[in-house]
Amino acid sequence: MANVQTKLAQFRVARGYTVNGLATASGVPEATIRSWERGTIPRVDKLEQVAVCLGVPLAELVPRSLPAGPGLVKARTNLEQVEALVRETRDILAATGEGN
Repeated sequence: MANVQTKLAQFRVARGYTVNGLATASGVPEATIRSWERGTIPRVDKLEQVAVCLGVPLAELVPRSLPAGPGLVKARTNLEQVEALVRETRDILAATGEGN
């Protein structure tokens, strides 16, 4: 099972980013990204910033094979709902010309 730290590092390297480069591009501090790659659990809002920079859906950075506790299932559902709202908001802003 790939975890956040593994997936983050894989996507970062595949996209040609150093930790410093990803930090600069995403606006997330370098120390924060390094701590995630060492296993610290990221804040969803900051992880979203990194996911956008990497060009991957946030859900791609979050393990799909988590133990099926009710809290984790709810968190996964909430994450998917937030991603849908973000996509919808971006589409609306782009359609109205306000997304620039």
